[in-house]
Amino acid sequence: MIKKNMLKKMILCLAFLGNSYVYAQNSFEFNRNQPIDITANSLSVDDGQSMGYFDGGVDVIQGKFHLRCDNLKIEYDNNAAGNNTAIGGKIKQMIASGHVLLTSGTENAKAEKMIYDVANKKITLSGNVLVSRQNSVLSGDVIDIMTESKQISVRSNSKKRVHSVIHLNELKND
Repeated sequence: MIKKNMLKKMILCLAFLGNSYVYAQNSFEFNRNQPIDITANSLSVDDGQSMGYFDGGVDVIQGKFHLRCDNLKIEYDNNAAGNNTAIGGKIKQMIASGHVLLTSGTENAKAEKMIYDVANKKITLSGNVLVSRQNSVLSGDVIDIMTESKQISVRSNSKKRVHSVIHLNELKND
């Protein structure tokens, strides 16, 4: 017979894993088949360094994906076949900084910095990160979202711990 305390621990563990699954089923990914609409106060391009800089009130919209931030740096590959950006090459990495807000469907993420590594299909959010889906929330110092494998990793420093609020009734809908 399973002791009550052990059963509670198992339920909490399963709930946490289920919540991680909810967040890992994210829609925080760009769709290469849709155009990317970027608006900012200014744009500067350094084609020699294969970088573009959007500064001030940056809005990036692609389908249901929306990114807002203070600054956005895009690193691209000028030598890639099938250049797919107006800047000049295939996007390698996007780095958003300052008041980063991602929204996509029922998912939202807030952070001070976001790095989207296109080749590895990985989004790293850092700096007081808060990710929410419907009413469930997850927070930490750094959250890595692997968009293709649907995995997520959350880390925090010794002063602030990882925190999650789970609404179990929302888990069965996914």
